[in-house]
Amino acid sequence: MVTIPIIEEYIQTKKQMIVKDSKEKRIFVKKLIEAFKDIDMSNLSDVEQLENVILSLASSMERIWVKNSKTINITKYSKSWWDINCSRDLEKYRSTKSIED
Repeated sequence: MVTIPIIEEYIQTKKQMIVKDSKEKRIFVKKLIEAFKDIDMSNLSDVEQLENVILSLASSMERIWVKNSKTINITKYSKSWWDINCSRDLEKYRSTKSIED
């Protein structure tokens, strides 16, 4: 008799994302740059101070990410290449029913 262990696998069904070329992405990048500029690194003299700077930056990045990203459901129909332009063009096509759109 052979026993094959089956490992329980977690399948992610949601994720946080920022749409490529969106207003949220521009704001995210702008705020991230501001966070980098605001961190005082002039008196880094030991590892503890460096760790504090890194933790501060990580905290800022997380706060900015959460504020500008949105939660999406991952489905079998999800497409990583779909963007706001695709949605706009699809809506235009649906309203006109014209192949040119």
